[in-house]
Amino acid sequence: MELTRSQRNTVRDSFLFRDVPEEALDFCLTQGGREAAERGDTLYTPERFRRCLGLVLSGRVRVTRGDMFVGVLGRGDWFGAAALFNGREEYPSTLTALTGCEVLFFPQETVEQLLERWPKAGANYVRYLSGRIRFLSDRLNSLAAGSAEEKVHQFLLRCADENGVAKVPATAMAQALGLGRASVYRAFDALEERGVITREKKKIILKHRYGM
Repeated sequence: MELTRSQRNTVRDSFLFRDVPEEALDFCLTQGGREAAERGDTLYTPERFRRCLGLVLSGRVRVTRGDMFVGVLGRGDWFGAAALFNGREEYPSTLTALTGCEVLFFPQETVEQLLERWPKAGANYVRYLSGRIRFLSDRLNSLAAGSAEEKVHQFLLRCADENGVAKVPATAMAQALGLGRASVYRAFDALEERGVITREKKKIILKHRYGM
């Protein structure tokens, strides 16, 4: 499969191939497939999905679970881990193209061979899954507590444009969420410290994207 230099670098720089020999990347690219999607196309649903690990090469993909807006995937973000190495007949999320995008798919068999042949890739994958477990645990705790941080994060996800930029005054957000301005600013600080957002004058940019 031929990729542009930029696309190859996107794959090369991702967590799975960090400190892994170039031959491992070449092997996976000969086994993988690249597909394009148009804005509004559904990539995965609970009923229709692939036993593949996917990587977004370009564009943006929205992740939802039922009525809950989970986040947005962008270039270099992976998804599909929840579909691998299990017999579940449903996928936990719905993935929808927010823009035109290109996606790279690695079948489960390819991922399995990669992990067996190159131990460093296996360690990278375990580290990724551990991070996912930690994130989901923190997310469940926040949802259960109904924390200001989680409310602000969800509000920003709903208000952000296709580039992940939200322009909502703190006063308006506080009123919409029933929070004090101080609570909103503390939530901003916490989200920025976690690397979820950055603030540039009146803009809030969502940096960290989540998918399964």
